[in-house]
Amino acid sequence: MNKTIDEILKEVVEDKKDNLSTTSFKFKKDLWDQFQGFEKKNCVEFGTHKGQTTRVLAHLFDHVYTINLPKHFDEAKSLNFDLGNIDYIEMDLYQDPIDVNFKHKPISVFFIDAVHTFDAVMSDFSRALNFKLDNEVYFVFDDYGCIKEVFYAVNQLIRINQLQRISYLGHESGHNFGGFPPRILTDYEGIVCKLIQ
Repeated sequence: MNKTIDEILKEVVEDKKDNLSTTSFKFKKDLWDQFQGFEKKNCVEFGTHKGQTTRVLAHLFDHVYTINLPKHFDEAKSLNFDLGNIDYIEMDLYQDPIDVNFKHKPISVFFIDAVHTFDAVMSDFSRALNFKLDNEVYFVFDDYGCIKEVFYAVNQLIRINQLQRISYLGHESGHNFGGFPPRILTDYEGIVCKLIQ
């Protein structure tokens, strides 16, 4: 059965205001709209957390490879127990070599949501280029307008003509997710970019 994004969000349960480490429902809806027609394409997710955005990705793409630290997949596997198109890859993105066994399918979309420092985002981008790439490749970055180092890294990649800005995802500048101290967006929550090849 093909589910709607509203049905999937009911299964996910947590919005970003409830859990600052996930993406907002608005982000997930925008992501859903952005990648309609990608059901025969493959996606790699850097940073799984609880597997909530992973669940949306699994309904959008033919196959999802999600990467997180070893022994950090229990919640994601529990949430997505009914989906057979997710591979859980246990590795440290900043220490371990990427296993060639899951690099043979062409990747169309990279969802970058691991360590949120400038150097880590730049490293994630560089590592993504080691995969087998589709003819058109897109990068999705979470917390673009929430964490300055993510913002700076993405804009650096745009400035040096590695990426082209395509669209924004989620809430706009000024939105307050709450928390202490308050997490207030200085730009859009997320951004979609296309790889310049």
